[in-house]
Amino acid sequence: MHVATSPGDRLAALANEWAVTLDSTAETTSSLIGFGRRASEHVVLKIVKREGDEWRSGEVLEAFAARGVVRVLENTGGAVLMERASPGHRHIPTAVVDTADATYAELCRTQRNPRLLHGDLQHSNVLLDHRRGWVAIDPKGVVGGLHWPSRLRFGVYFIEVSRGEGR
Repeated sequence: MHVATSPGDRLAALANEWAVTLDSTAETTSSLIGFGRRASEHVVLKIVKREGDEWRSGEVLEAFAARGVVRVLENTGGAVLMERASPGHRHIPTAVVDTADATYAELCRTQRNPRLLHGDLQHSNVLLDHRRGWVAIDPKGVVGGLHWPSRLRFGVYFIEVSRGEGR
């Protein structure tokens, strides 16, 4: 593939290479996002504008192996094609957010046994998919300690990658 110079050029080139028909796009400060279809599947093609903490988000999503996150269909540096979660209700209940905040403070204080974590688990990065339940999108990919109650409260499954386990 020819390396395109702008996010729009990369979006068009990768949509063509990965057989994606784009319906619409959205732009954030860090990414250009295409919404479309590949065959009969609804997909999202995310192009990261510049190298940084989101550049390897496709690799991070792949490391989770679709457990609690959207499935990766294609991935290359700074670009990822993933399944499009079909949102149900988007808001996480306030009580869950409050509990997560308290749990986060405790985790920071007691971190042990580091694992791969999402790194940006917040309300706009968690969607309720009508097929799979709650799934996370847009990981930063950080390493930290796990805490069972926080895993159960969010219903997000994490994999172990430290000490050669997992990927």
